[in-house]
Amino acid sequence: MQRMNSTQASMASNSPADRQHLIERACQGDPEAYGQLFMNYYVALVRYAWPMLGVQEDAEDAVHDAFLKSWQRLDRFDGRKGQYSTWIFAITRNCCLDRLRQRKRLDGKELSENVAETRTADPAAAALRNDCCEEVFVLLSRLSDAFRETLVLHYWNEMSVKEIADVTQTSASNVKSRLSRGRTQLADMYRQRHGYAEEAGPSAGFLRDLLPAGLAAS
Repeated sequence: MQRMNSTQASMASNSPADRQHLIERACQGDPEAYGQLFMNYYVALVRYAWPMLGVQEDAEDAVHDAFLKSWQRLDRFDGRKGQYSTWIFAITRNCCLDRLRQRKRLDGKELSENVAETRTADPAAAALRNDCCEEVFVLLSRLSDAFRETLVLHYWNEMSVKEIADVTQTSASNVKSRLSRGRTQLADMYRQRHGYAEEAGPSAGFLRDLLPAGLAAS
């Protein structure tokens, strides 16, 4: 199946009833229905994978891998045990981890350069660029995998603690700890980056100010 762009993704229906209908059709072997279902999540999945991998093209490739693998494994999806969104994010996560194992992680400088290059990319990337500012990307690149992934799922994809725990296969208490410690580390790095004294810099909740309006979850 062909790779989907953000324009196609925006055309997909997002109502719960329509998604359930698509799931039922897809489970009956309808590839077109599954393509429409997956398009509901395409932009969100790339938005999740991009900070993990550091390069937009790698993120899109990982999501494409997830599309193919999830279609091949659709018979394993059981809606009684969890939501499709949690299942597809977990598959995308595994695809990202596979790619990270295949290469060394980009350092902060390289990541910043790659994000800057996407400013002149094709219009299809505009929706993604709006959600991912260079400042936060550079800071995120310096966090541990667990902290970065947890913050991206919470702030960019507005997932609850329970949903993040399901995707990352950890406990809710671990998720809460990673959110708290990740925010604190980001605030500390932001102070150092901008030369703030410790008492004068932003608090651990500064992501609400740096992220675009409407993305910062409580």
